Amino acid sequence: MKYNSILQNDDTACWLCGRYIAAGGDWHHVFNAANKKRSERYGLMVKLCRECHDELHAGKHGQMAALKKRVQREAMQHYGWSAQQFITLFGKSYL
Repeated sequence: MKYNSILQNDDTACWLCGRYIAAGGDWHHVFNAANKKRSERYGLMVKLCRECHDELHAGKHGQMAALKKRVQREAMQHYGWSAQQFITLFGKSYL
């Protein structure tokens, strides 16, 4: 499936490590579960190589919290949302 990302112009490289992944890789929904469709709608997704995706979900390097914080900031700037508007959409603030 083809997704759009406000965070990443080049989906042939892993967003975390930069490795070339044109033939593979995974789209990571930054805000998943109940917010998975919102992540898709607003482009809050990044393309990751399998190794980085597995490490991110395993909690290695403490990257998940930092990623959510960074993406919230970028989404608020991109869409002109206030912190309250973000919370209304995604249920909480990660800042």
